[in-house]
Amino acid sequence: MSKRIGLIATGGTIAGVQAPDMQSYTAGIVPIGALLSGLRFEGAEIYPTQLANIDSCDMDADLWFALVRAVDTALADMDGIVITHGTDTLEESAFLLQLLVATRKPIVLTGANRPSNALGADGLRNLHNALCIACSERAHGVLVTMNDAIFAPTDCVKATTLGADCFAAHNGALGYVQQGAVHFLRTQSRELPHFAARSPECFARVEILLSYAHNGLGAILGALKEDGVRGVVIAGSGAGNVHFALKRALANRAHGLTIVCASRVARAFVAPAMLQAPQWIAAGYLSPFAARILLALLLGSGATHDAIARAFAVFGD
Repeated sequence: MSKRIGLIATGGTIAGVQAPDMQSYTAGIVPIGALLSGLRFEGAEIYPTQLANIDSCDMDADLWFALVRAVDTALADMDGIVITHGTDTLEESAFLLQLLVATRKPIVLTGANRPSNALGADGLRNLHNALCIACSERAHGVLVTMNDAIFAPTDCVKATTLGADCFAAHNGALGYVQQGAVHFLRTQSRELPHFAARSPECFARVEILLSYAHNGLGAILGALKEDGVRGVVIAGSGAGNVHFALKRALANRAHGLTIVCASRVARAFVAPAMLQAPQWIAAGYLSPFAARILLALLLGSGATHDAIARAFAVFGD
């Protein structure tokens, strides 16, 4: 029996159109039906939905949770789901979905690093691969595919703005797609926390502060608290190092804020022993962006400081 695959489109470069001078392009222009018209795929019945058509740098919590609800609805009738998404924030949406949607059915996110009408456009190939993965009996849960590789949402990042190989992973690829055949080298085995959140109100205000030389960000901590921010993720240098001025400001002005320390380095690990304040929480190998999502969901669910620390410890094993 043919698989039933739901295809949820949100826009991005895969739906982008390049200007005639080839120097610029506009994301989120081509509707999903037009993209599908250029793709030949006979391995499944495809049911497309145009949820949005935006540049993913503009992704927000309202659209995030609309996407989660669309996935929930599609899972009832579909054998798998493919989501087309801009690469700028694809890793964030994938990690959010992994924390919110508990299913063995495959949910595969993909996009493109070149617009649909560019020379060497990679969108249709990535979409074809995503459909192949969504039809695979070995594919489970949330996955990301770009440039023939398959990644786990917990550690994949956009690593370059040039070329089709724009994504990389801290722990390497889970597998590859070759001429339509899906090959897994390993599977995701880590038990992750899951949340029942289905509305933006469950996503607490968390912001990211970057540590860098001659840092002056400490001055904005008071304003963040007054604006309703409940947590801060520090994107530290190296293994989570924090400039002394920011560290001093956090000690003096961050009372009531939950502090998680990550690293701005692409392939990094922040362990509890590396923390520069006892009440901070280590992000492990999570990027600052993934750490922000996890902390926002934990705070939104009413988790205590100790519960938050235990949840982040999963990513430090």
